[in-house]
Amino acid sequence: MQKIGYSSRYYESFQMLLRIINYSAYYKSVYYVEKQTYSLPYLYKGYKNSLDETKLAINIYDSVVKFLHDNLFSHNEQILLIENLLPNISGWGNNETEWLNELKKFSQKYEEYMELEKTVQVLKDSQKILRQKINLYYSNLLQQGNLNKLSFRQTETEHETPKTFREYLKDLKGAFNTDKDYQQANTLIDNFFLGAQLNITQPIFVKGRNIKKLAFALGEVWRSKTNDVITCEYLEFYKQAFSIFKKQSIDRDNLFGCNLYKYSISKT
Repeated sequence: MQKIGYSSRYYESFQMLLRIINYSAYYKSVYYVEKQTYSLPYLYKGYKNSLDETKLAINIYDSVVKFLHDNLFSHNEQILLIENLLPNISGWGNNETEWLNELKKFSQKYEEYMELEKTVQVLKDSQKILRQKINLYYSNLLQQGNLNKLSFRQTETEHETPKTFREYLKDLKGAFNTDKDYQQANTLIDNFFLGAQLNITQPIFVKGRNIKKLAFALGEVWRSKTNDVITCEYLEFYKQAFSIFKKQSIDRDNLFGCNLYKYSISKT
C-alpha cells in the first residue's frame, strides 16, 4: 500500500477524510458560557445519549463517499485514499470508548452511568456498521478495477467457449506435489459448487509462494460461477482444502479486510 505522507498531493484530502470520520463532530456540543467555548455533552451532569448507531455510521459513510465523488477523484485515487483510511476505520471510536469507560467509574448516579454505557455501545455498534460499509465500498472499487482490466484484455469472440473452472487452475499444476493432488483439487472445487459433500480428511499440500496465485485463481473460479460477492464459506473452503491457507485468518465481521479476500479479487 502506498502511504499518504506530508509531501503527497493527496495529503490535504486525506486529512479532510480524517476530519469527516471524527465522531466528536456528530455530538450535540454544549456551549460553556464561562469559557465561551463548546464542549462534549457527556462532560456535564444530566447527560443523555442522543446518538443512534445506524444513523451515525451511515452519516459518516455517506459523507466520505460524497467527498470522494464531489472532488472527482479517479477510481485509482479513491482506492489510494480508502486504503489509507481503513486503519482509522478499524480503530474508529476506540479512544472515545476508553475515555467513556473511565468516566463511568466516577459516575455517582446509576442514570449517568447507563447513559455513558449507552454511548459506549453506540460507538461500538457504529464502528462495526461503518467498517462493513467502507470495506464493501473498497471491495467494489477493487472488483470494478479487475472487471475493467478483464474487459480491456478480452479477446474472445461471442462464438468461443467460455473458460471452465479447471482452466483457471491449469497454470498452478506445478504448485501441487502430484497430478493426483491436482485432480483432487479440481474435484473438490467442482463438488463445492455442486453442493456435494466434500469429505475433506486433510488439506491438499500446495507448495509455498503460491498463496496469492491460488487465491486469485479460486476467486476467478467464483466469478465464473456467480456475480455475488465472495462469501465467508468459500474462503473457509480454501482453508479446509489447501494447506497453504492454514495460517490465513478470516474475520466474519471484517471479511473484506482479510488478506485472503483481497488475494481473491486482485493479483496485486
